[in-house]
Amino acid sequence: MGKSHSLDIRERVVAMVEAGHSCRAAARCFAIGDSTAIRIMQRCRQTGAILPPRQGRPSCSGKLSSYRSFLIA
Repeated sequence: MGKSHSLDIRERVVAMVEAGHSCRAAARCFAIGDSTAIRIMQRCRQTGAILPPRQGRPSCSGKLSSYRSFLIA
């Protein structure tokens, strides 16, 4: 997986779109992908947060969690 864009870029994209510009115009202005700007705005509208979603798999394995103490021993 690639690295997430900085919080600064995310804030600027949200501010520009909320000022009346399109997601694609904001993407061109900040040299990011159109789909990235669209996803940032979708996440902002749905959750109110602009932080990137957590990457990777959950740290707790559902299948082996009941055997955790046995496996550690």
